[in-house]
Amino acid sequence: MASLRGSNPAFGTTPTTAFKNGSLNTAKEAAFKMADAKQSRQQPLSQTQAHNYARSRRQSLVEPPKPAISAERLIDILLAAKSSLASVANAVNATGNVAEVTALLEDAVVTSTQTSFVTQGIKSQIRLLKQLRDSMLSTLELADADFKQILAHIEQANIQLRDRLIMLSQTAVHKALRPQDEETRTLLDFAEEENVKSIEQDLSVAVNELQDARSAFQNECDRFIADIQTLEVLIGIRPAPNATDKEKTRLSSAIKPHDPELTKLQTSAQSNLDDIATSLDSLSKHFDHCLVAVKSMPGALALARERAPEIWSQQHDSLDQMKPVTAQEFMQLISVVVEDSTIVDDTSAQINEQTRMIEQALAQMRDKLDDVQARYLHTLDAFVMLKESGARIHELIEAERLFTQRWALEKRNVRENLISMDTLTRCFDDYHRTYHALLVEADRRRHVEERIHHVWAKAREQVDRLMQLDATETERFRSDHGDSLPGDLWPDLDRPIQSFCVVPMNDSRNADTTRPSTTFEFGMPKLPGDLVELARKTMSGRGGKEKTLRERYA
Repeated sequence: MASLRGSNPAFGTTPTTAFKNGSLNTAKEAAFKMADAKQSRQQPLSQTQAHNYARSRRQSLVEPPKPAISAERLIDILLAAKSSLASVANAVNATGNVAEVTALLEDAVVTSTQTSFVTQGIKSQIRLLKQLRDSMLSTLELADADFKQILAHIEQANIQLRDRLIMLSQTAVHKALRPQDEETRTLLDFAEEENVKSIEQDLSVAVNELQDARSAFQNECDRFIADIQTLEVLIGIRPAPNATDKEKTRLSSAIKPHDPELTKLQTSAQSNLDDIATSLDSLSKHFDHCLVAVKSMPGALALARERAPEIWSQQHDSLDQMKPVTAQEFMQLISVVVEDSTIVDDTSAQINEQTRMIEQALAQMRDKLDDVQARYLHTLDAFVMLKESGARIHELIEAERLFTQRWALEKRNVRENLISMDTLTRCFDDYHRTYHALLVEADRRRHVEERIHHVWAKAREQVDRLMQLDATETERFRSDHGDSLPGDLWPDLDRPIQSFCVVPMNDSRNADTTRPSTTFEFGMPKLPGDLVELARKTMSGRGGKEKTLRERYA
């Protein structure tokens, strides 16, 4: 950690660096060597000069250094430095945590790589399943279009049939065609409505069969689609139906084989660990400086043994091996110790913060690994499910084929019933038109009967006139020649001429019970002229339209 700083010209480098490379004795030896090297570069000394130099050097090592701070203050700095070394435990924990982060990273990378490999294979299989799904949905869409058209045809045919039934129910049979004591009846009373009910029932059954076939195939499609969606959810390319926004966000940032976030977590944790090691090394060197300063300050060592005996019991051997320092080195050492003591607390706080950051990185890495492992398990579930879905492919293909066959069969049944309904509609049309033709026929026969009556009336008038003329001529012959002829010469002379009588028959439908009628009665009904004219218009106003409708179902 570069936060503990200061300069020591005697050591030729910063105190931290000097103590990092060895103990205080090593630093002093380096200082002596530097001094000897400088002296060797000067002119050789005389014997007197050499003696004086050696004596002054011994005196500098023996004379006590002048303290820059009090012994109590130095001991306080020493105790604070000792307390800061408690961060070593954090460093140990941080080291283990970083090792675990690295291990988790390796596990996450391996697991996510395996997951990605299996997922890619599953995705390719899902694409094949979707092709089959699209084929099934296309078949279902065609069936839906067919069904809509069938319903439209049924509605149209049913409307036309109902119109004919209403037309028959609103067409009353003229009373002249029925017995006098009978209530008014309509054409519908003489029609067989059972055929209508039978056709409607058959058509309803056929439509229900179509709906059942469609529902069964729709269930197969829905189940297959649900399987595909479940596979997509398991491999993480589709959110679950009830997923929260947070889960959808996690899905959108799913772990990949080389997720930079994982590497970033590990790199950050390792960087924090390196900073902690540097900071601890600086704290340790600061503590060593404090020990050297205490031993070198007069009275400080005794006070330290009194206030912190445990420190000296632990550092006894190393303190005994320390070499004395010069006054200049001591003053520089005190300056460095005092300067570094001002940032010891900040350094400890920084170590604690970096330890906490490493723990956070470990927690995040564990969460990431949990996500990776959960995704891996989901992928295995998807693989098992894909195997089951693959085993059902032949069943789905067969289900589509059977649905197509059944749909065609039931569609043919519907078409046949529609043709039957259309035929019945045309029959009712013919029935209605024929009734009006019957009215025209009755009127025609009435006119024929009237003409016959006229002919027979005229013939009877001529016969009566001839017989009257015959009677007159016979009477004149008797008057002129009757006295001259014997009466028994032609006995039939006085017999009247053969006469004829033309009379209507009461019941021409039963020859065994016919007998002459004394009065002439018309047998054909007399219909109103406007009714007959309407019947003629009705006969010429229909036909052709229903034929096109019939051909539509053929």
